[in-house]
Amino acid sequence: MNKKINSFIQLIEENAGIGQKETLAKIVQEYFNLEKKGAVLYCKDFAVRFCSTKKKSLSVANTVMALKHIRTFDNIPLFVCVVAPDRNVLCLANATFIKKVSHSSINLTEDNIVGNINYSDIIKEYHGIANVAANYEELFEIHSQIGFYENLSRIVLATANIVPTGKRFMPTIEQRDIILDAPRRAYEFMNSATYLDLKADLDNRTASVKKDLQVIDEKYPSNVNIRGRLIEYFIASNDDKHKDKLMKKISNDELIDDLLTKDGLGDYSIKKGNYIIETDIKSKDMKYNSAPKGYNVDKLLSFLSKPESIYLLYIVIMNGKNSLKTDLVSIFQKQILDKTRIQHHWAGRNSRGVAQFDGQALEYFLKDDKIKIEIEKAKRYLIDLLDEDDY
Repeated sequence: MNKKINSFIQLIEENAGIGQKETLAKIVQEYFNLEKKGAVLYCKDFAVRFCSTKKKSLSVANTVMALKHIRTFDNIPLFVCVVAPDRNVLCLANATFIKKVSHSSINLTEDNIVGNINYSDIIKEYHGIANVAANYEELFEIHSQIGFYENLSRIVLATANIVPTGKRFMPTIEQRDIILDAPRRAYEFMNSATYLDLKADLDNRTASVKKDLQVIDEKYPSNVNIRGRLIEYFIASNDDKHKDKLMKKISNDELIDDLLTKDGLGDYSIKKGNYIIETDIKSKDMKYNSAPKGYNVDKLLSFLSKPESIYLLYIVIMNGKNSLKTDLVSIFQKQILDKTRIQHHWAGRNSRGVAQFDGQALEYFLKDDKIKIEIEKAKRYLIDLLDEDDY
């Protein structure tokens, strides 16, 4: 949490007992020069929705926020502040900390984001971590690795038993064989001229926006979510006009609220030679520890069931103002596979989960760029994913 957020938390605490949400909202808005969207006050660093209660139990009668507004502000710490007669209570309300949508949710699906949350829908303790000021930094770091859309399927499933569109991929026998052949395909590709062409393409794209990437890294040192999404977008996108618009917002310290592309399997999709390639761009700042979110397991298996499929990671390492290093690797390389863990609490019950990488695995390629794919070991990993029981 940066100094502005710490000052915001302190200001809320100093005004305990003020008793009027409109009065507190005005104090906070004027102090931090916040803009307003609907009932949400915001700047580039944080957003807050004020609500009130007359009860010591913190029972809030009205809905707190629309799910679509959570999506808008999900890249920054999003707070709900309950103004009670004797105290002000803050909690994070980013998508990771939402149980379900309680109001106007009858038409909610993953492709139709509607409905409103109640205060009771906000998770007050996340896997043993209380949603209180002392833990906001840790909680937002966790959320930053997940993002809105990975949470959405879980929220949809939990809301009035609505069935999400994302379903567990069930391959045919033929598709299963194609999936288990993926490590061999990856090894063949990594030793081909097509691999060198793709790496050169990505390196050229990165070089063309190097100055922009350095500005992004400097502007968002602790928000790995928005920094990572911006870096991915600037490398993969061909929309120079939108990049210019984003850089203007970044330079002016404005909220980035128009980078809401839905998470797919890869950030850069291309067909080269006989291959269909999905490349996920992963960035890491060497000054910070992180455990980047990886692929959705069911999406990966579905993609790998195509005989021409290749799935790669393009690693961008930031280390100081003028230092930027890159590598293009396979998820089956030993250095990556050994540091991959499958997380289930991010996804819905009918999902095989989401991969998470140890940040040190990404750094490893700065020291050792040898291609090490143990095909049989990688096949066993895929078998474990395919045969995993329902979570």
